[in-house]
Amino acid sequence: MLTSLRTRILFLCVSILGVAVLGCEEPVVDEDYVARVGPSLLLRSDIEEALSSLPPGRDSTEAVEQIVEQWVVNTLLEHEARESGLLGEPDVQRLLEENERSVLVSAYIEKVYDENPVEPTPEEVNRFFELNRDRLRLREPYVRVRYLSNASRDSVRAARQELQRAMRSAASVDSVWLGIAERYASDAEASKALGSNYFAESRLFASVPRIRDAVTVMAARQLSQVVEDNGDHHFVQVVDRVPAGTVPRIGWIEDEISRQLILEQRKQTVARTVQNLRNLAVARNLLEIRLQEAEEEQAAQ
Repeated sequence: MLTSLRTRILFLCVSILGVAVLGCEEPVVDEDYVARVGPSLLLRSDIEEALSSLPPGRDSTEAVEQIVEQWVVNTLLEHEARESGLLGEPDVQRLLEENERSVLVSAYIEKVYDENPVEPTPEEVNRFFELNRDRLRLREPYVRVRYLSNASRDSVRAARQELQRAMRSAASVDSVWLGIAERYASDAEASKALGSNYFAESRLFASVPRIRDAVTVMAARQLSQVVEDNGDHHFVQVVDRVPAGTVPRIGWIEDEISRQLILEQRKQTVARTVQNLRNLAVARNLLEIRLQEAEEEQAAQ
């Protein structure tokens, strides 16, 4: 839990992380560091932890360079801030205390989540769907696509030709597509997953602009040409389109419903925890709220 929290706040506030102040002492030697500023080290494990929080498809080489550069900049600035005496400024102290409290609160809430895991059951998901069908109408078009990419143009062209033949025959195209993806796709599982469900059009192919743009103008059953983008070759077929305003099938939005149920149940868990802490503090005479008296004094003035 604390590891995931640390990943989210990494490089956002170096002073909170407690980066060591540069000084005259000899730096601690750690052969596994990626960057060093005086005695402060950015370890390879820090890089791996930061990369684990990035979305799929992000260029890891570029991301590493950005992480290292940001760490170096923050560490140099943090040192100069300390050297200039800013640490003793009242406003800086107040901000540090507020940030410390925010980090502690977030860490405790994560601890509560870990101690009270939530996993919505299929029955809960179905019940939510049935009770909220109208509210769950699609806000944007959804599409089902068949998509494949590979560094080899010949492989992608061969896959496209096999799909065309399957579309002209009486064969089950979905079954044939699974074999095509397995043989030719650089990421077979992703290709098979995309072809098995409907997805919001705006969320597809953000990292492949030419395919994203093609999908927006393609009709159902239309097959794109093989295009080159980001150093790979790609093609896509729009299998089906569903317009905005449609009541979706539960399978299209099951993951989103689960996420929403998890958020709601976590809110309830935190609310119960806070209420228990409040009751305990009142019982121990540790909690006192004098808001009414303050309001009366203000009114009297």
